[in-house]
Amino acid sequence: MKFTSPLRSVRGRLILVAVLIEALMLTILVANSLRLLTTHMGTQARNHAEQISPVLIAAITAPLAQRDYATVQAVLDESRAVKGIDYLVLTDTGGRRIAASGWPENKALPQPDRQFALFDSKEESPRHDVMVPIVTYGQPMGALHFGLDLSQIRAAHGDLFNQGVLIALLEIILSAGLMSLLGYFLTRHLSALTRASQAVAARAGRIAQQVQLGQRGGRAVVGRSVARRPVPRPRWAAARWPRPRPALPDTRVTRSAS
Repeated sequence: MKFTSPLRSVRGRLILVAVLIEALMLTILVANSLRLLTTHMGTQARNHAEQISPVLIAAITAPLAQRDYATVQAVLDESRAVKGIDYLVLTDTGGRRIAASGWPENKALPQPDRQFALFDSKEESPRHDVMVPIVTYGQPMGALHFGLDLSQIRAAHGDLFNQGVLIALLEIILSAGLMSLLGYFLTRHLSALTRASQAVAARAGRIAQQVQLGQRGGRAVVGRSVARRPVPRPRWAAARWPRPRPALPDTRVTRSAS
């Protein structure tokens, strides 16, 4: 049995074009949803950093001015106990560490992020690094470094991507099946008509080969056949000018002279 590709038919090509357009639109939809999620979550993370910075600075300014570093360390530990903050480090005006929570001592502090980056290949865990200077009455006292944990935002981003792709694939499969079914019922008679026209064309080709109009003998045979064939007369011509009947032979017997 000869296999025929479904793309050779008009129905298959239309279904393919429709599926490609739908896949393109769904890809744009999922990508735009992920972009909006990243943008709004980044804005929310920056706003959260701006909100907690004054609270932390207000809590450590007084003990820092009194050089009560134990209290400063306790404030940092309690602040980091709340989920959402990855580390807290307090440095003086010379960059030396005064107190730290959640950051190793032998590791250099990261540079603060100028913009929100949810996917950074240099970091093992998603984090937004922030540095806030501590100034009291116009006199700098140090800087507070902390990092916001972005693991929940990345998890939400991954869930949205996976579910969006799954829904898009299911929609494409259902749409392709429905369009194939509708196309079959709408164009099923066209297939039979195509096969019939191909059969007629093949039969006409075989007859043309048998007649062999290119040969001289074939032309003579066809010419004689056409010449011998009576030409039909219209009905109005037959009624107005009837054809003469052929004369019957004379059957009378003549007597011979005695």
